[in-house]
Amino acid sequence: MPMKRQTPYVEADTVFHEIQQSSTRVNDMATQTAQATEEQTCVAEEISKNLHGLNEQTESASEVAETGERLSQEIKRFSDNMNQMMGRFKV
Repeated sequence: MPMKRQTPYVEADTVFHEIQQSSTRVNDMATQTAQATEEQTCVAEEISKNLHGLNEQTESASEVAETGERLSQEIKRFSDNMNQMMGRFKV
């Protein structure tokens, strides 16, 4: 038995249905891509915020270290002065 050829209406309907399915898949992929991009943007912003915080903490630690160095030098000068004064006493 020979295959029946579809009418032009049925063929057009089939083609339009396939186009509609393809369009739906493309829209779904575009939505997924947009969601992934939004999530990556949020992650990038969070990383940037954390790096900024880390930079501030590093600057604070540097200031503390500089203050410690200054105090250490003052203590050394004080100690040297005390040694000089103590050297004046004879036993």
